[in-house]
Amino acid sequence: MKRITVVLGLFLLVAQSSFAENQSENQVVGSLPYSNQWEYEKPDSYLFLVYDPQSLSSATIVHGAYNISTDSKASLYGVNYFTKLGSLLPPAQKELALWLRLSLEFSSPSTGISSDTPLSTASSTGQIFLGRVGAGPMLTWDLTSFLKPFVGTELWGYAYRHTASINSADFTGQGLMIEPMLGVETRIIEPVHAMAQVGYNQSLLHSSSGIIGNGASVSFGLGAMF
Repeated sequence: MKRITVVLGLFLLVAQSSFAENQSENQVVGSLPYSNQWEYEKPDSYLFLVYDPQSLSSATIVHGAYNISTDSKASLYGVNYFTKLGSLLPPAQKELALWLRLSLEFSSPSTGISSDTPLSTASSTGQIFLGRVGAGPMLTWDLTSFLKPFVGTELWGYAYRHTASINSADFTGQGLMIEPMLGVETRIIEPVHAMAQVGYNQSLLHSSSGIIGNGASVSFGLGAMF
């Protein structure tokens, strides 16, 4: 009987200890009603829908006997995806973290076509189909509970095709750019966040008809955390 009492007592002691440990692990660390719980559950990734107007190297592209005219900017739309690689400092409210950013964007501006040779009205317009994809590191800092400034750089390539009913006005081009950037991300209401950034495009490689020019760019995004 004495042995049974001892075993039962040890069992109850272990069970009580296990229950206390589980309660500690599941304890809410933010202040009620969980207003700052997000500080202890920092997301590992963000997905933003972005608007990215890019300056063109020229509003007129000369291709053979044709002058292809378009706006001075191409309005690109797409997605930016940020995934955290790791924290550079011990966990704290003001976290310094390294991220990988990926981007995929598209645009399709219309063009006007002129030439010294006679052109029919139906053949005087065209379309540029432009896409860009990029990747690069980004460093973020939790300045406040609402603001996260960041700096980074992105290596991105683009390709495009101009199409028209005139076969000789169909052509392609591509290029490779590097873009240092800085910006800020802010939470609006969980899980919705907004982003704004300014960068400077510098051409590394491009075909004879590369159309993205060097210079500053500003882009905006609206997205969610995961």
